[in-house]
Parts: sequence; structure tokens; C-alpha cells
Amino acid sequence: WYIPSRNGAVVILIYGVKHAEMLARNGYGVLMYDLRGSGESGGDMRTFGWLDVNDVAAALAFLQNRDDLDPRRIGIMGFSLGGQIALRAAAQTDGIRAVVADGPGFANARDLPPPVSLLDRVQRLDGWISFKFFELYTDMSAPPAVVEEISDIAPRPILLISTGQGLEQRMSRYYYDNAGDPKTLWEIPETGHGGGLGARPEEYEERII
Repeated sequence: WYIPSRNGAVVILIYGVKHAEMLARNGYGVLMYDLRGSGESGGDMRTFGWLDVNDVAAALAFLQNRDDLDPRRIGIMGFSLGGQIALRAAAQTDGIRAVVADGPGFANARDLPPPVSLLDRVQRLDGWISFKFFELYTDMSAPPAVVEEISDIAPRPILLISTGQGLEQRMSRYYYDNAGDPKTLWEIPETGHGGGLGARPEEYEERII
């Protein structure tokens, strides 16, 4: 789905119909699509976003050939799994000029922040086992971790949004610490995963725009 741009800029949006409305209301073009194995897209397997970066490259190529856009004004925004995909895609191509990642997930166990408790150590081991099993099941190798690539986005700007507390907060801070400048981390601790727009609608829109 493509909403034409009125200001010459466009955002590739991975999840979030309400976010699309917000962006379009402010003049931005918006390109959305179903991820692999979701909605009307083909496939019957979700792969933690490992292969989905390739689809961002296809979306980018589509946008760069449109007359209503400045190809130097293409950004990307993703929520949760989409945030992880957005960060990795931006690290791998300089055609994306700005990134917003709201509650970005992890690409593999190396993205989990250093453990500070026994529970953290158990979760890290569980994550490592799960991803190794998934590699065997799919006959694929896990991609580089987000924390291993995120510095490659600089000097393009990154906005990381963290909702809630606990692991999401710590992981967003871990990504922030490994990112290059310019970068911003905005924390919304009073709401849960993905609840930022509902909790602080005016501030959320202002910061994103």
C-alpha cells in the first residue's frame, strides 16, 4: 500500500496503521507491505526478520523511481520486529536517511544486553538455544546482531523508542549505547510494548514528525 507524498519525503513503515495516518496527515508518503508469511504475502514461516531486510531493499528501489519523491528523503519506521528489521536495513544501505525504531526486537541472542541477574543468564541461554534450533530447522545462518551493525547507520539519525521497563528498556539502552551519533532514546515507562502513541499522542506525533 502506498500513500503518495505531499512534501517530497516518504517513510517505509513496517507495522502500524495509526502511524501511517499520522505520517500522511503531516504530508509524508507512506509505503507499507505485509511481511513474509503474513497477511497477503507468501510463505508459511516467520524468520525473526532474518530475510526481511531483502524486502526493504525492494521497497527502497520502488520508491527511488517515483516522481513525487526526493530519493534523498526516504526514511524507515518499524515497531517491534519491524524495528529490528528497520535498524538492520538502514545499516546495510545508505539509501535510508533516517530511522525510527519503536520497541525494536532482537535478531539473535547476541542482541540481549549483558546479564545482571540469574534470570537474565537463563533467558540468554534460552535465547541462544532457541536461535540455534531455528538455524537447524530452517537451514539458515543467523544474521549479524543489531548491536553489531547499528553503528553503521551513523551519521544518519536514529530515534529509539522504549516503552515499559525491564528487558525492553534495557535492550533499547543497549542498542543506544552501541549506535553512533546522531541518536536519541525516548523512554515511555508508564505504558507497555507499543503503547507510546496511545499514552502520549501529541508528544509522540511531534517527536516522530
